[in-house]
Amino acid sequence: MNTNPYDPNASELQSSENVDRRTNIIKVRLGLLVAGLHASAVALFTYSIHLGLQRSGEAAGAWVIWLVLDFPISLGIIPIASLCHGGPLSLNISYANLYTIVYGTYFMLAGGLQYYFLGRWISGYLIRKSRSSNKSG
Repeated sequence: MNTNPYDPNASELQSSENVDRRTNIIKVRLGLLVAGLHASAVALFTYSIHLGLQRSGEAAGAWVIWLVLDFPISLGIIPIASLCHGGPLSLNISYANLYTIVYGTYFMLAGGLQYYFLGRWISGYLIRKSRSSNKSG
């Protein structure tokens, strides 16, 4: 069986399967790249919040930036924060830990997942657009 996708003797079905496989690999890689960049940015931001909280409690307000950047998934932090700090099921987490560990972990995981799928969607869109321009051109 010939597995070279560039071989003119390869069957049309086999060539199509290889193209689909390569497209999926590209989509996954771009999704992981975007999610990794997001996680790195959140980690750096969390560290800066940690340093800022040592000087002033107002540093916690900077998380509003990530509420905007990670919208709509960022809205999930609101019930989590109320559960962790002063809510009916209060876990008695300190103010500093709430705004570093809880927020940082949430934005890293939930926002990272959102950006992973966004990266996959963008790469799929660009691949489809490239294929349609190659067919018409």
